[in-house]
Amino acid sequence: YAKVTAAAANVLTIAAPGLLNNQADNATIQIAFLDNTGNEAIDVLSTVDEERDTAPSAAHWVQRSPDGRIWLFRYASQPTGVRVSNRATPLRPRDYEVFPDDVDPQTRLNPLQGWSFDIGAEASGEEIVWGGFWRGLPHILTRNKMYRVNAQAQTDWGPNAVQKVLDAGCIAGETVQQDGGYLYWLSEGNRIVRWNGEGPLEVLSHQRVSALLDLALTSNMNRWFARVWENEFGKYYSLWFDFVSGNLGVTTRLDYNVTQNAWEDTFWKASNGATHGWQTARVYDGGADANDLLMVNGRGYLYQSDFGDDDDGVPIPVNWQTKKFDLQTLGEVREVYVRLEGVTDTLAVTVTTGGSDYGEIARSYTVNLAGSDDVEVRVFVERTLKGRWVQLAFSGDVSSRPAVREIRFFYRPLEPRRYLGG
Repeated sequence: YAKVTAAAANVLTIAAPGLLNNQADNATIQIAFLDNTGNEAIDVLSTVDEERDTAPSAAHWVQRSPDGRIWLFRYASQPTGVRVSNRATPLRPRDYEVFPDDVDPQTRLNPLQGWSFDIGAEASGEEIVWGGFWRGLPHILTRNKMYRVNAQAQTDWGPNAVQKVLDAGCIAGETVQQDGGYLYWLSEGNRIVRWNGEGPLEVLSHQRVSALLDLALTSNMNRWFARVWENEFGKYYSLWFDFVSGNLGVTTRLDYNVTQNAWEDTFWKASNGATHGWQTARVYDGGADANDLLMVNGRGYLYQSDFGDDDDGVPIPVNWQTKKFDLQTLGEVREVYVRLEGVTDTLAVTVTTGGSDYGEIARSYTVNLAGSDDVEVRVFVERTLKGRWVQLAFSGDVSSRPAVREIRFFYRPLEPRRYLGG
């Protein structure tokens, strides 16, 4: 397209930059639009606007809106800028490739044309860390804020089109995931948070994993990522991060089981003892009815995560512990009771007490989990385990997925003298 700025006799003057190819004298040209009509009579659905800009370079986040436009969040020339494409029409089905610049949507009010805008971040050095559609509307996370865009066309634009909704930002855009009406991401202070679109922000990482995240290498944060997936044990938000410098990729996976409201950290080692680093992951979406999580390591090899009961025929070492249960008095632990599905594995159970003048005391016992159906295991512990709290830890090599269904402990308050169960 070229704009004719003047027509005198048989000479047409073309605005810069002119035609892409030389046009021979007296050659036939095609008129796309002739502006000899009053503005009130123009059919805006069939016009070709003068602004036919291409997409800006180095866009960080690309999303398609419900009406088929392409939204670009943050690009090389504007770290807080957003560019929106034209809307495709039957006459111009590829108009989503056009990204008009320097168009004021509030005065133009064109229902099909795209536009650009800046979120107007207050702090210097602010930038868009993530942008995308959530709950049908564009949302933007900067380092310190979240914004909601309430307009998806120029005709919707107004003073309140961009609205700040949270004073909490994001420090790693690849950690943003949405599922079940919630948006999850890694916020300032290495906090894993989620939000349901209204009300206060919910912090998830305070549940036993804040200290673990504080030890992570924030210098490698640009390669941290997260995924939402599920298996037979529940739905997970999984964050990949690392403690290791170099080019291995991220080495540790932190799983939040949404169903159980519990955390677990996981890492993988090769046969030589070296820790695997991971580059990316995604949920399998092929023709089969499967939700397997596939991960790619630092060397480009593809792995299927959480498949089978062992690690390529080798038992999987496990190590997990309960919280510290408050006995509400000084007590003497007598017995630990575990009910689980019978398997062929054995586990070491460590019982720890503390919080009193007796100090912290730990005793370990080997538990055989063999049996059919549900198995009840009773461990009678030494009477030296005294304190105001008790904690249980389980460790060992397993290859049968022991599913613990119930854990109980029994203790005797040192005053009054009677047995209680917990």
